[in-house]
Amino acid sequence: MQAAALELVIAAIAAWLAIGALGLVRTRSLVYISRGLFPIEAAIALALGVVAFIAIPLPAQTTVLPLGVLTGVTDEADIYLRLPKRQPSRVPS
Repeated sequence: MQAAALELVIAAIAAWLAIGALGLVRTRSLVYISRGLFPIEAAIALALGVVAFIAIPLPAQTTVLPLGVLTGVTDEADIYLRLPKRQPSRVPS
C-alpha cells in the first residue's frame, strides 16, 4: 500500500473529474445525477477515506504529475500559492 497510496489518491481525483464531466452531459436529469453519479462519487470518497486511513503511519510521498507540477511534501521544493489581498468592502450607510 505504501507505494500505491499517492497513486490511488490521484486516481480518485481523476475519477471525480471524469464524473463531473459526465454530469455536464445531462445536467437536467435529476435521476441520472442523484441515483447514478452521486452514489459513484460517494463510493470514491469512501475508498479515498480508507486509503487515507491506511496511509496515515506511512512516510510522506511525492510524485511529479505529467504537467510537471510537483505534488507532495519535500524538503527541496516548496510550492506556495499567492493570493491577492482582498480589499475591504464598503457598506453603504
